Amino acid sequence: MGVVKSLKLFKTDSGVGLRVEKRSFKGLNSPS
Repeated sequence: MGVVKSLKLFKTDSGVGLRVEKRSFKGLNSPS
């Protein structure tokens, strides 16, 4: 169970990181 839990955490963590990265990337590209 511990492994599944950590895997889930890692998945959500990477998902959030990707989302934040995309957002910051968009902000850098947009002039406003």
